[in-house]
Amino acid sequence: MHMAEQTHLFNPALRGRLVFDAPMRKHITWRTGGTADRAYAPADMGDAAQFLRSLPATEPVYFIGLGSNLLVRDGGIRGTVLLMHSSHARMSMDGDFIYGSTSATGT
Repeated sequence: MHMAEQTHLFNPALRGRLVFDAPMRKHITWRTGGTADRAYAPADMGDAAQFLRSLPATEPVYFIGLGSNLLVRDGGIRGTVLLMHSSHARMSMDGDFIYGSTSATGT
């Protein structure tokens, strides 16, 4: 990754944790696989939305929950991974739209 890309993605208003060349084995039950170009653990739904708005429209984005039904190839993931198991929100996707809730019931 080029330093210019890292600077472009840096936003001091974000409250989550952004990691470059993130080892995906830390987030997968099988503890195997390569790295993701970038991984972001949002603080909450608002933080996730703000982070997604900061990405270029062409950036590949992957959402990962607990990682129990996931394998990552040794070559890793090109793009950005959102680590949703660390956010305190429930999210669902309908086509191009992401819906979320901060309540325990998902409403």
